[in-house]
Amino acid sequence: MSSVLNLPLVEKGAAAQGASLLQDVSLPALVLHREALEHNIRWMQKFVSDSGAELAPHGKTSMMPALFQRQLDAGAWGITLATAVQTRAAYAHGARRVLMANQLVGVPNMALIAELLADPDFDFYCMVDHPDSVADLGAFFAQRGVTLKVMIEYGVVGGRCGCRTEQEVLALAKAIQ
Repeated sequence: MSSVLNLPLVEKGAAAQGASLLQDVSLPALVLHREALEHNIRWMQKFVSDSGAELAPHGKTSMMPALFQRQLDAGAWGITLATAVQTRAAYAHGARRVLMANQLVGVPNMALIAELLADPDFDFYCMVDHPDSVADLGAFFAQRGVTLKVMIEYGVVGGRCGCRTEQEVLALAKAIQ
């Protein structure tokens, strides 16, 4: 019988119970091999730490709070997500530092983040690449007495987003100030 219900058996060593991942699990299915996962988390954290950098693993693909927690427990600085809704989901499961690797646009999304920022233990960063975005964010969050942490996104010519020149970066930094 192939169903998601078989997944716990696979995790607990279904092969020893006569079950087969390829025959008894409805594919495609995400399968994490615990030893490989733990090795990769430790290896990546050590590599980044030894380099003097901080790690904010990309969480938007898996959206697995248990995986976020393992990465944070191993020393990750935070979790990188793509949207305000993903940020709320990660927050609901204990993530307290998020880098949103996108622009924060739209009043509903800003309101969601403002709500989360009411928690003094929540640390949030988002990207900006244009003075108009900075003005929109500034007006929204200032009206609520909330400071929003932003990072300037630097892009490449022909890319989809980000400042393209040093002059654009400097103008954006002035707008942020």
